Amino acid sequence: MKRKQRAALAANMLFLLITAVLVLIPFYWMIATALKTEMEVLRTPPTMIPTTLAFGNFISATQVAPFMRYFINTLLVSLIVVVISTVISVLAAFAFARLSFPFKKTLFFLVLATMMIPQEMLIITNFITIA
Repeated sequence: MKRKQRAALAANMLFLLITAVLVLIPFYWMIATALKTEMEVLRTPPTMIPTTLAFGNFISATQVAPFMRYFINTLLVSLIVVVISTVISVLAAFAFARLSFPFKKTLFFLVLATMMIPQEMLIITNFITIA
């Protein structure tokens, strides 16, 4: 490799390394804080590494809220949404690909147009409607 290519590769790797560290810091902080005692969490300045590991925090968190029920509900809703979406999408794709019906191109354009609307815009309009 030429000198410029090696320098560009090194700069690229350095950028990726810095970005990876910046992305992983909040995850480390979350795990470290979960393993700290209450006094360590409230200490000023905060410590980066917990002095004593408090695994009991996880047990008390599961006793306060029914996390298993929440997990099962989320799993059930996700599974139902995926199955229904897949079935409807497969049927619509087959209809648009193989069948001839009136306004086929117009309906296909509308389906594509709704896919191009950012989800954030829908959240904002839903919030305004509810508020």
